[in-house]
Amino acid sequence: MPTVYTADPMAHAKEKILDASLELFSAHGYASVTTRAIAEAAGVNEVTLFRLFGSKERLFREVFASFFSRPDEALSRIRPRYELEPDLVEYAGTFVDFFSANHKLVSMSIRNIKEDFADIDESLRDQERSIRAAILSYLGGMAASGAVAGSPEELSRLFVECLFGMAFKRIRTGGMESLGPSAAAFAAVFARGVAAGALAADGAPIAGSPGPSPGSA
Repeated sequence: MPTVYTADPMAHAKEKILDASLELFSAHGYASVTTRAIAEAAGVNEVTLFRLFGSKERLFREVFASFFSRPDEALSRIRPRYELEPDLVEYAGTFVDFFSANHKLVSMSIRNIKEDFADIDESLRDQERSIRAAILSYLGGMAASGAVAGSPEELSRLFVECLFGMAFKRIRTGGMESLGPSAAAFAAVFARGVAAGALAADGAPIAGSPGPSPGSA
C-alpha cells in the first residue's frame, strides 16, 4: 500500500526522506548510502535533508524510531489454549508479524553498524529476548503440567533461534512472503516433537499424540 503523505510541505518532505532512507539503508547499509542519494531518491534537495535531520547519523536513528514495531502488544494478546500445536503456531505467527514489520530495519542493523549504533542493535536484541521470554513462560507452564519434557529454557531458545534463522535467511536470499507458511509448518512439527519427547519421558500418551508403537519396550 503506497504511503499517504501529509499536506504540509516540510512534513511531506520529511516523510519522503524517511521512506527513501529506509529503502536505501536496508538495501546497501549505512556506510554505502550518501545523503545525496537519499535526497535524490526522495525527490528533495540535499539542503532540505540537512535542515530536517542535521546529519546522516541522526537521520538513521530517526528511521529506526519511526518504523520500528515492537512485539509486546501482540504477545500480550495471545490467549493460550494449552494445546501445543495451535498455541506454538500462534506464537510463530506473532513472530512473523513482528519480523515482517521490521525486516528492513533488521537488514539495516546487520550491515556493519553495530559499533556505531550499538543501542539500536541492543534494542533489536531486546525484542528477541521478549519473544523468547513469552515462549519460555508458555513452555514452562506446559512442562509443569507434564505436557512436555525437557528444559523449557532450552526448548524456548531452540524455537526462537530457528524462527530467527528462517527469517534471516530470507533477508539474505529474498522470499519474505514465504516466512509465514514456513514458520507455521515449523511450529507444528516442533510441537509434535516436543509432545513425542513427553511421551518418551513418562511412557504415557497425551491428548492428540501417538502412543508407543505396538511391541515397544
